[in-house]
Amino acid sequence: WFGTDFAGAFQEKVVVGADRVFVLDREKCKLSDVQLGAIPCSYGTAEAMLLRAGVTSEMKVCVPGASGGVAGAVIDLCARARGVVEVVAIVGKGKGKLLEEAYEGLRVRIVEGRWGEQGWKDAMADLAGTVDVVVDNVGGSGVNDLLKTLKRGGKYVTSGAIAGAEVNVDLRTLYLNDLSMLGSTEWGAQTFPNLVSYIEGDRISPQVTKVFALKDIAKAQEEFLDKTSKIGKFVLTP
Repeated sequence: WFGTDFAGAFQEKVVVGADRVFVLDREKCKLSDVQLGAIPCSYGTAEAMLLRAGVTSEMKVCVPGASGGVAGAVIDLCARARGVVEVVAIVGKGKGKLLEEAYEGLRVRIVEGRWGEQGWKDAMADLAGTVDVVVDNVGGSGVNDLLKTLKRGGKYVTSGAIAGAEVNVDLRTLYLNDLSMLGSTEWGAQTFPNLVSYIEGDRISPQVTKVFALKDIAKAQEEFLDKTSKIGKFVLTP
């Protein structure tokens, strides 16, 4: 990754292998450059998780931490690109309205409540044994509850743990229900070609919250850290 594994994220020109270059058909692409800039790496991470978990249109998917960048991509890729039966998006208090506006007309059910709150408890009771796949980048204390929402043979997939990486899991929930827990970091060969096909097929719509000039990157970071009243991505432009 540029910026983590090696330098180059702020260069005007870079050299990469031909297998890392993807060409979009501009006649088919309806997204702006700003929207396209909002796709990596959230959408790549999200698509890799969905491929690993084998998510299809016949499934019901639960997404905690739904206001985050990767979670938002998961919702978009499930509801728009795949047309799943239902996405249950769990979000903190005060953000439900923002998600309702963002995903209006799609099969997305919004639930407000963090772990330990009544909204969370009610949602977990309602979802018990009904979910095919949980896509979780939150982790922390809610993992056991989320496992109980899965159907027999269901899958829990994660690529992050913003609320805590070390969790206590009741193994009885895991083995008595034939569940699978999956980790996801590396993108498979099909990940980005899939995204290109979704873009050209007008099957995804990245949520862009705000656009900043590159010179204002410090201001963008300050606003990014205030997560109380926004969803979607910040995009930097030259």
